Amino acid sequence: MLLPACSVCHENMKQWETILSTTCGHLFHSNCIHKWLNSSTTCPQCRHDCDKTSIIRVHLTFNYEGEPEAVSKLKQAISEIDKSKRELKLIKTKCKMLKRDAEKQSKASKMLREESNMYEKKIIEIKNNKSRNEMLARYTDAKTWNQSLIEDVLRIIEKLSDVITEYGRANGSHEGAMGPHRIAVANFKTNIKTLSRSNLNIGTKVKIGQSMTKNLRIVIESFRGLLKAYVTRRKQIAAGVFI
Repeated sequence: MLLPACSVCHENMKQWETILSTTCGHLFHSNCIHKWLNSSTTCPQCRHDCDKTSIIRVHLTFNYEGEPEAVSKLKQAISEIDKSKRELKLIKTKCKMLKRDAEKQSKASKMLREESNMYEKKIIEIKNNKSRNEMLARYTDAKTWNQSLIEDVLRIIEKLSDVITEYGRANGSHEGAMGPHRIAVANFKTNIKTLSRSNLNIGTKVKIGQSMTKNLRIVIESFRGLLKAYVTRRKQIAAGVFI
């Protein structure tokens, strides 16, 4: 049941307490209203004119028949509140656990990202190493091919030098004409050896070697008539014909 409350102290009134009423009908504890009227001449509730001579005692009758039901409802409400508190506590505990799990997952995710970045760097490094190895292999192949080219050119030059020398010995009348050819062959030989020892890259060396080989072939072509005469002279000498 709802109990009346004093407008001064705001506490519920009890049946054994002395209750006073003003002429405006508001109820107060006896001690509360007397203290109030010591310093004021109006009702604490509605400010209606009031003094100690106008207040009267009121006898209240309280009906407690519905109190057990109210107590039961109150206990039920308290029980539900306690249950809600327990559920809230459980939820808070679960939230803390989820927060810890989320932090662990975040750390694990960060570690995975770091590992992924590390593997990506390793993959790039492996690709770079593979590229360097492939370039080294191509360089080695080109170097071998270039060395072979140089050796071929040197063999041609040596052969041509031998032919010129032998022809000069066999036909003294052409000895003076052989001088420029000997110089050209000697220059080719020197240039080839210099090219072999130079610090130029392989591609440049190959291009220069190919150009020199082409020029050497032109020189050889210029010797065709000379070589033909040389062969004819060898045959004549072999046949005992001396001119």
